[in-house]
Amino acid sequence: MWVRTLLALLLCAVSFSLCSQIPLWGYHFVDKNLTWIEAQQFCRQHYHDLACVSSSEDNLRLPRSPGYSAPVWIGLYDDPTDLSEWKWTATNSSGSFENWDSRFSQPKYLHDTQQCGEIFSNKWGSFNCSHLQKAVCYSGSSPKVFHMTPDRMSWYDALTYCRTHHTDLALIENAEENTAAAAVAYPAGNFGWIGLVRSTGKWSDNRTVAFTAWSHELSGAQDYDQPFCAAENNENTWEVFSCEERRPFYCQEEPKTFRFVKMEFSGHGLDDPAMKQQILDEIQKRFEAAGRTDVKIKWKTAPEKQEKKNKKKKPDCPLNV
Repeated sequence: MWVRTLLALLLCAVSFSLCSQIPLWGYHFVDKNLTWIEAQQFCRQHYHDLACVSSSEDNLRLPRSPGYSAPVWIGLYDDPTDLSEWKWTATNSSGSFENWDSRFSQPKYLHDTQQCGEIFSNKWGSFNCSHLQKAVCYSGSSPKVFHMTPDRMSWYDALTYCRTHHTDLALIENAEENTAAAAVAYPAGNFGWIGLVRSTGKWSDNRTVAFTAWSHELSGAQDYDQPFCAAENNENTWEVFSCEERRPFYCQEEPKTFRFVKMEFSGHGLDDPAMKQQILDEIQKRFEAAGRTDVKIKWKTAPEKQEKKNKKKKPDCPLNV
């Protein structure tokens, strides 16, 4: 019974120790001119993956080679023709019904500025999310009832307004609902925000894109209707290029961390090597069952205890009379 209790305590302590830290990825500049796909393959073979950047701090840690000023591949890419990346805010899914205007059958992509959906003249388009215009909200379910906002606002403000006063920004799941939503927006000649939004590209390691650093000079200046890949320039901002271009690149190395859990126990059998190995094997199995195959567990004897263990006991000196 006490062995099970010990295992539970050790698992809790080790799990908390592992989850409470956020290790930093290591970045490496590779001075080889490869296409984005070739660079990805190289990084996966020799490191972990192409560099993926989660924060401004990570972005500044990318180790630019002295004297090299041209943009360098990072792990961000996008395919604007992939309509599955458009999600409805109410369901966080793409749905099966689409009604893009012919000019937007493959919506153009202006870096991170044209990622929000709108409805006009019974068709859908995409526009800069910060643009101020009215929005179409909905409430109910069978049937949905659509409402036009009284004021113009950004897409993000419209989302908050609709969720506060109704159910959400318009969720359009069939032709009848599309006609009803358009009837609310278009009689007055309005373009209206709807609940479509597109994620900003993908990282090579499938990490969520939570941070971007697009160049101010380029952001929104060009549109793209073909797959493209991102590269960081010498000002620590990002530009987009054809993925077939050849450039040096940044790889990321998966962090290797060591974590010690200090616990003191006393009890029968804890000094038995077989018992200690049994405990290690059980903990290892628990982590592997939880998908944590990256975790390796081992015992480490504290230095002071090891010293005491190795220290020989001095014999008592007999007292001569």
